Amino acid sequence: MGEEVGLMTYDENQYGIWSAFRLSGRHKRGTTGSPISIEHQQLDTTIEKNANLSGKATTTFVSQMNGLRVVPFDLFRALRVQSVTADGQPLPFIQEDKNDDADFAVILPKPLATGEKFTITTVYGGKEAVEQRGQRQLLSRVARELVSE
Repeated sequence: MGEEVGLMTYDENQYGIWSAFRLSGRHKRGTTGSPISIEHQQLDTTIEKNANLSGKATTTFVSQMNGLRVVPFDLFRALRVQSVTADGQPLPFIQEDKNDDADFAVILPKPLATGEKFTITTVYGGKEAVEQRGQRQLLSRVARELVSE
């Protein structure tokens, strides 16, 4: 993973990173090897009674390289991207089958210059990211892994 702070899950059949960040101030700008630096992210997540998780992430990032056009993101394997938009306009994205490659990439409308900011909104969802425990308890697979350590 390479980051110092990560929220992830792992078992023998599934592996996924929900979110991962480097500690602030630890690396100088542009030296992390990542094509972007996330400046701000707002998550709006709903977990339904049937254990389906749906969410919307509004992410503002800064390009760490000149000419950036395709932006890779980590996403928990069971979560599938439904749409990506910027300023209300749909953006193309790439996401393989969850058993092949859980990550996805967004294709920007134009190349970004180093230091240029861009904001996208990603709508996603999935059922296997949450498991039912009894009639009233829902537990994210990420939380289960953190509790069991």
